Amino acid sequence: MLTKGQIQQIDTYLESIGIEYFDFRHELTDHIAEELERNLQLRKSVDFDAAFEAAKAHYPTKDLIEQQFIAKLDAYNPLKEWKYFNGKRILNSIAVYTAAILPTFLISGKNLNFLLIIYVFFSVVESLRMIFSFRAKYKLPGKKLIIYSRETLLSLLAPFLISVFYLGKSMINGKFFDKPVPIIGFMILVFIMVFAIFALQTHLDYEKERYLNAKRRYPFLFES
Repeated sequence: MLTKGQIQQIDTYLESIGIEYFDFRHELTDHIAEELERNLQLRKSVDFDAAFEAAKAHYPTKDLIEQQFIAKLDAYNPLKEWKYFNGKRILNSIAVYTAAILPTFLISGKNLNFLLIIYVFFSVVESLRMIFSFRAKYKLPGKKLIIYSRETLLSLLAPFLISVFYLGKSMINGKFFDKPVPIIGFMILVFIMVFAIFALQTHLDYEKERYLNAKRRYPFLFES
C-alpha cells in the first residue's frame, strides 16, 4: 500500500507535466498508484522511486496530455443542451419573435433602423445580464475540473456580435441612416437575436446541471 506522501508525489508530478484538471488527474493518480502497488508486490526488490520512474516511461507526457484533451472534449456534449429547449421555451421564442417583427408592418422603413439599434442594444445587455448573473451565483471550483469548465465570454456573445458588426459597418459607411434596412434583413437579424437569447438561456440551464453534478462529486472544491 502506497503512503499518502507517495500518492501526493504522483499527483504533483502529473500536475507538473500539464495535467491541470483535478478530476482527470485524480483518476490518473489512482490508476498509476494501483499499478505501482502491483509492481511493488510482484517485485519485492524494487523500491518506490525505481517503480515510479518505470511508470513515467510507460506513460509518456504527450500521451497523457492527449488523453486529457480527449476527456475534455467528451465531457461536454452540446446536444444535451437541446433537452432544455422544451415546448414552452419554443412557444415563448416564437411569441417574442412575432412581437419583435410586428413593427415592420406598422412603421416606416427608416424607423426600422432605429428599432434595430434598440433591439441590438437590448439583446447585448440582456445576454450580459444573464451571463454575469449566472457566474455570480455559480462560482468556479477551487481547482479546474473537466466535468465543469466554462466557455469564454466571447464565444457566448458571438451571435450578438454579428448584429453589432452589421450595424457598425453600416454606420461607418454612412449608409445606415440614409438607406432603410431591408425588411427581410431586419427580420433575419431579429431572428438571430431572439434565437441567440433563448439558446443562451438553454446553454446556461445545461451549465447549471454540469455545475451541480461537479459540486456533488467534489463538494470540497466548492467550499468558499
